[in-house]
Amino acid sequence: MTLSEEKLLEDYFHKLSLEAKRVPESRIHANVHLALNRRSQHARKLWEKRLWIAATAAVITLLLLASAGSWMGEGTGLRSALSSFSKTDPLEKYLTFSTEDTTVWSAYEAGLMKQVGVSSVEKEGHVLTVDGVIADAMGIIILYSVDNKTDHKTRVDHLSLTDSTGAIKGTALIGTREKLGLGSIMNITRLTWSGEAKDLPEEVEVQLAIAKSADNDTLFAKPEGLINLSVPIRLDKKAMGEAGQTITLNRSFMVAGQTIDLKQMYIGSTGIYLETAYNKNNTQDIFGMLKPRILLGDDRDTEGFYLPKQIQKEGRTYSVFNNDSTKPKAPLRLTVDGIYALEPSKRELIIDTDKQQILKAPDNALTVEVVQDSAEQQLIVLKHHFTDSNILSREGNLIMNMSFKDGNGEVHKYDQSPHNFDLTNLFKSKQEELNKSGLNLYLIGKEKLPQPLTFTLDSYPNAIKDVQTIPLR
Repeated sequence: MTLSEEKLLEDYFHKLSLEAKRVPESRIHANVHLALNRRSQHARKLWEKRLWIAATAAVITLLLLASAGSWMGEGTGLRSALSSFSKTDPLEKYLTFSTEDTTVWSAYEAGLMKQVGVSSVEKEGHVLTVDGVIADAMGIIILYSVDNKTDHKTRVDHLSLTDSTGAIKGTALIGTREKLGLGSIMNITRLTWSGEAKDLPEEVEVQLAIAKSADNDTLFAKPEGLINLSVPIRLDKKAMGEAGQTITLNRSFMVAGQTIDLKQMYIGSTGIYLETAYNKNNTQDIFGMLKPRILLGDDRDTEGFYLPKQIQKEGRTYSVFNNDSTKPKAPLRLTVDGIYALEPSKRELIIDTDKQQILKAPDNALTVEVVQDSAEQQLIVLKHHFTDSNILSREGNLIMNMSFKDGNGEVHKYDQSPHNFDLTNLFKSKQEELNKSGLNLYLIGKEKLPQPLTFTLDSYPNAIKDVQTIPLR
């Protein structure tokens, strides 16, 4: 479990939640006057047909004009008036905290958001409502709210999609663990289909798990500490299959002397999915691209979309970027600042957990500490320290293969989600280190293993800078 990556995701969504979409005053006045004008025209037509309706229309018109005067005089009244007009579209309210999420607001502007409006049964004072979805052949974005009727804060733990048998059909691409206040709290979560969209059922269940306590520093809540809510939603598989554009690329480009193959690209309402592969003839093992971004538009009008996530799907690797659905034909370019890579011989990490020493590592940026809880379970705390020389590595990932060997060559597996280890005191004691380094946790159990332990690095944030750009569309 890499805490630095979790923190980056939470910071990203916290930033989105703090932004508010500003509606120009001219647009507000235009909406108000347009509504009044339409009602006036309607009243005049009724006057010509029936005299008694005209009297009623006149009263309504006077009331509207009186309200208009209060709108012009007070900003709060004006906002209330706008709110009343917006009630006809329950999805518009989600734009108030997604102004920097181009995928969401552009899908709304392009008319691709679908209203759902289905609520769960109430459990322990909580109700889940799925207000809308954006779906295509690769994934789905769910706009939902949680109505918290209790007097204490809770937080979203995780969200997933299942079929009627409970099989996972969608896994979270981007989400957030937010504390919930009182009342209704809105949220947006992106998921990718676990398989092909054509194989999905006509109906899926949105499963939301809410942790009862928002004050617990532990990232993983135990099952008994969760409130599980579910909502069924129907999928328009025909529309999903017809949505978006697939472009076959079949080209390569060089970064830091290594070859990256670009297979194909899917441009949909949930994002841009770029299929990549690292050439088998490379001399380095590439773990990822450094600051990859999609540039949409020409030199005069360019939007830049940084990489939120990389996913594995049907044996293929996709880099997933935001998209602007209001510009379906704009040029696209991929730009990277370099790669994260290691020579194959440097992927071995050897640790003596008894002496708390690293015997072999790719560089000098790692230190190790082994801590125990009251049950004497051993937790390896691997720290990756950031310095001026490796500052580019801050956004990379350190991932160890789950299988490792002890000193006698016997194979074991660590627990990458240490639910049964009390992390509260550890987090409190490591707050300062969390800001200066990435903490990676591996629960290896109670058994005293023969030393040393040999791990394999599946990813390591060794940044090699080399800026390159390649056109995509």
